[in-house]
Amino acid sequence: MDYGNNSTLNLYLNVCSISNKLNMVVKSSLNETFKNYGIQHQHWQILKILYFNEAYTPSQIADLMGITKPLLSRGVEHLE
Repeated sequence: MDYGNNSTLNLYLNVCSISNKLNMVVKSSLNETFKNYGIQHQHWQILKILYFNEAYTPSQIADLMGITKPLLSRGVEHLE
């Protein structure tokens, strides 16, 4: 991206900051909701990816989630 001036760059950084904060609020809310079922947001993501056939291998699932395969394995073990 070309950020021709500081105001464009500042706007972009502010939007990214708001997006990150919103993401944290949503994850926190989902974790609170899922607490009754013994799962967290990460576990829900794994189930969603599998249900909608978004990935077919552990590597693909880990890539979609932006996590490592060992972390994915721990999440799957928790779900089992």
